[in-house]
Order: sequence, then structure tokens, then C-alpha cells
Amino acid sequence: MADANTPEPSVVPPACARVSNPIHEERHLRVICIGAGASGLLLAYKLQRSFENFDLVLYEKNGGISGTWYENKYPGCTCDVPSHVYTWSFEPSTSWSSVYASSDEIQKYFENFAAKYDLNKYCKLKHEVSKAVWNEAKRRWEVEIHNLVDGTTVHDTCNILVNAGGVLNSWRWPDIEGLDKYKGILLHTARWDSSVDLNGKHVGLIGNGSSGIQVLPAIHSEARKITTFICGSTWVSPVQGVDQRVYTVEERHVTSPDPKGRNRSYTVDVLLLLHYAKCHGDCRAYFFDAIRSIFIFFFCAMNLLRSLFPLS
Repeated sequence: MADANTPEPSVVPPACARVSNPIHEERHLRVICIGAGASGLLLAYKLQRSFENFDLVLYEKNGGISGTWYENKYPGCTCDVPSHVYTWSFEPSTSWSSVYASSDEIQKYFENFAAKYDLNKYCKLKHEVSKAVWNEAKRRWEVEIHNLVDGTTVHDTCNILVNAGGVLNSWRWPDIEGLDKYKGILLHTARWDSSVDLNGKHVGLIGNGSSGIQVLPAIHSEARKITTFICGSTWVSPVQGVDQRVYTVEERHVTSPDPKGRNRSYTVDVLLLLHYAKCHGDCRAYFFDAIRSIFIFFFCAMNLLRSLFPLS
């Protein structure tokens, strides 16, 4: 038995227990991610690729993955970034049908990505995170999730909480007096009802932002009449050489996998831009020099690029 002069053994609080372990000792981590869109899927891919001692769950409120590309299905919905650039650098796609891909194509890209790397096992669909509180005593997040299928509430905890819910899904109707008394069909681009037939109908289109600009030309041949309501002009600067169009067979060949097994699509955006741009030759030469000055690895590709697409 210790006497009065024996010091009490030091007790390390549970929250600080790691200080007594080796510096590189891995601890098991539970990670919760809100959303299974582009950011959530990328998180799942990188955790699976680089780590082992973890649990991960992606709570997704929708009935499928892909985030904004699952939700946005209005007529003419496309990405405003050229298709071959709107991919992860390690996962290029050679199947894009046009310069700016439709929402359906982009959704398919993410679904194929999740299937290829077996990421769906981390996803819980139709589960909406409604509350998250940090518990300082336990050093964990306490998360409340609403099961949208049966209405039950799920309680979960984690070490790391990632918000990948995005900013494009918090939509609302415009604050227009009497809108709730409107007797016609109400459609919102963020919750488009594809079953509605616009043929022969008079359509009122509110707004001329990025969605309105896409909807108008997509429905103009379908609706009998369209009346647009706008607050001011929208100015769009055209991008030289990357106008929207469907790719030809020859262009798809440029982006297709090399017969020897090498994938060439990592430079396809540059190749197509330089080949089909309608700008002056001096401007194209300027782009070449600018690219070379920024990306050293383009030096090795310059001879190939010049042989495929001469400046003259």
C-alpha cells in the first residue's frame, strides 16, 4: 500500500488519451458526410483509396446520387463548363455527346463513377440531416437524421462531419402576391415536373438568369406563346471556339481511348479549342505560349499538338 508520500498516479482524461500513444498511431474514425453529390462522392473515393481504419456514411436526402444533377431536370439544363473540363482529372470521360453536357449525361457520369469504385455502399438515400451538435465532453458530433421513407428519426455520432450539401438546392417560390391563388400549373426549375406537356400552352417565364436563359430556347418551339418577366438585361460574353454543339464522329475519335490503351482525353479540351477556335492565328500562338509558360509538362506535348493542329 502506498504511503502518504507516494504521489498519486497521473490519470489521462479520455479526451486526451492520444497523447500517451505513439505519434503516428492511427485511431478509428467515423465520418459522416451530408450529401452524395460531386463533393460527397469525391470524399468517399479518396477516403477509400488512402485510408483503412474508418467508417463512412453519406446521408443523401434525394432518392439518388449526383446532387444538383439529380435535382435539376428542367428543359435545356446543361453545365456552363465544357464537358471534358467538367470531370475529375483522374477520371476523364470520352463519351460526351456535346460541348456542354446535359444534366442527364452528367448525372450518368457520377453514377458510373460511384459504381466503378463501389461507393454506393456508403450512401444512405432519402435520409435528410436535420440537426448536428458538437458534444465537447465526448469530442464527437451528434447528428439527427430524418428518414424520408418511414418518417423515423435516426441518431448518429461521428468524429468528423463534412457538409457537402451544396448551395444550389435551397430553392423557393418568388414572393409574388396572389401566387398561392394561381389556378394554372406552377413549375420551378429546381423541381421541374417532366410530365407536364407545354405544347400549345401560354408559358410565363420569370427571370433571365442562368436557368431562364436555358429554358427559353428549349421550350420556344413547344409552347404556343411565351411571356418573360425580367428585371434587367443579362449580358453573356461568348467564349471563342467553345460554342454549344453536338460532337461529330471525327471529334469523338479525338477524345476516344487510344488503340494502344493510352487515354488521350486529358488534353481534349485543349485540342478541340485550338483546332476549332475561330480566332486569329496570332491569338492561337499566344495561347500556346501561355500554356507552355504555366504547365511545364506541356513542353513534351507541344510537338504532338502542333502536328495535329498546325497554326497556319
